[in-house]
Amino acid sequence: MAELDRLLDYIRTQQASNAPRELRIVLESKQPVGAEAAQADIAAAYHLTVRVTPLFGGFGEEGTGDPRFLLLRIPGVSVGELPESPFALAHDLVDRLHLVSAEPDLSTDFFMEEPRAVVEPGTETVSDFAFWCWAPGKDDPNDLFWALDKVNARQAWQRSQSGSAPCGRGVLVFQPDTGVADHVALQDGMLDLSKAWNFVDNCA
Repeated sequence: MAELDRLLDYIRTQQASNAPRELRIVLESKQPVGAEAAQADIAAAYHLTVRVTPLFGGFGEEGTGDPRFLLLRIPGVSVGELPESPFALAHDLVDRLHLVSAEPDLSTDFFMEEPRAVVEPGTETVSDFAFWCWAPGKDDPNDLFWALDKVNARQAWQRSQSGSAPCGRGVLVFQPDTGVADHVALQDGMLDLSKAWNFVDNCA
């Protein structure tokens, strides 16, 4: 709690100075929660000036947004200047508000792309494709499996079927990520999380 206390003290001090910065945290709840209610709860719990809005605007309209996701805006600070990890606050928000997840916006640097070659209108180009993406000219373009043959997938499948781990059974796939959110496409039992590991808190 000392880490969280230091973080909150710093944020309150910066908010008093009206610094033109903002810390953003994406909140995911189990059920839809009103932004105004969440804003009042967070402001009262942490004694901070906050603003909570839907993460995706206009979710009452067909085909837009998920009302379980909100955006918490904390004015006066930015993530790069904090004396403690913003995850200290994020973890406390999850526990206090019974959230599925709370993800601080860690920001990133943006880099300008090199200018692309000018292509005359009507001219088709494949200059953006890497050399290994080409299908050999002798291949039948109607062969839907040319890409599998290009990477020798069939040979790999034969080898796996004759070995100790047929068809990939027993093979573990490691996906580093900040977590798995509840989603309609991920039904119960689709993911085996028994071997999952939390690298932020260094625990299962």
